[in-house]
Parts: sequence; structure tokens; C-alpha cells
Amino acid sequence: MDADKEILDGFVVESREHLNEVEDELLEVEKQTGPPDAESINNIFRGIHTINGGAGFLGLDKVNLLSHTMETLLSMVRSNELTPDPPVVDALLTGVDLLRTMIDNVENQHMTDIADIVLKLDQLISHNVSPEVQTNLRAQVTLVNENGREAGFTINEFQLNTFRE
Repeated sequence: MDADKEILDGFVVESREHLNEVEDELLEVEKQTGPPDAESINNIFRGIHTINGGAGFLGLDKVNLLSHTMETLLSMVRSNELTPDPPVVDALLTGVDLLRTMIDNVENQHMTDIADIVLKLDQLISHNVSPEVQTNLRAQVTLVNENGREAGFTINEFQLNTFRE
């Protein structure tokens, strides 16, 4: 087995595990009344964040786009800018299903139509947030390493600020 295939296979196995955990945690969040359990939200975020990073590294554009959009929404939940109400949880669960579909057939992930769910997630992200948060969501920051070179990773200002907190 060549190294690229081995890395891709490892990503698929790890992503399936993360998606199973994310789905279980989302179903628990859905049952909760009151504020969401911070540990559950952080676990969900970490799972999607890991998938996003791996997909970006491997050039899996649609997996990357969907997981990135989900990660942005989850950043907002983590910072209490957005409540994980039923529409938010439903959209995230739909995203999990589509990620699973793409990861189960990773060689053809680019053929999966994710436009509707990305639009839905984007609408949830921009719904009822302050103008400052909207500006930070649109502002893309290219990260650089200690040598001042681009690290090959872009993040929106809102997520970057969330990581810094």
C-alpha cells in the first residue's frame, strides 16, 4: 500500500469514529433542556475540527467545505453566540449524514451535493448575530508560521478569536 492511500484510509477510519461520536453527542444535546453541556459541545467541535483539518490536508474539497461550515457554527455555539436549538441540531445532524456519505465513498466525495446544507448552515450562522460577529465571520485570516510563511490554512476572524479565548 502506498503512503497516500494509507493516509487516506487512516483519515476515513478516524473520521468514521469521529462522526459516530459527534452524532451521539448531538443526539444528547438535542435531549437537553436549558443551556447545552459545554463538554458535549466541545467534543462535537473537536470531532468536526479534526475532520476539517484532515480533509483540508488531503484536498477533499467538499468534505472540507462542509466540515468548515459546521465548525464555524459550532464555534458560535461554543462562544454562546448561538443556541443549539432544534433547527441548529437538525442541520448539524444532516451535515453529519452527508459527511458520512462522502467519507464512505471518499474517492467520489466531490460528486455529493452539499449546496443545500451549506446554505442552511450559513443562514443559521448569520441569523440574529451582531454586526461585529458578521464582520468577523466574513474576514478571512491566513495563518503564518514562526518564519512568516503562510501555513496553508485560512480561518475566519470569529473562529480565530474563539481559539484565542
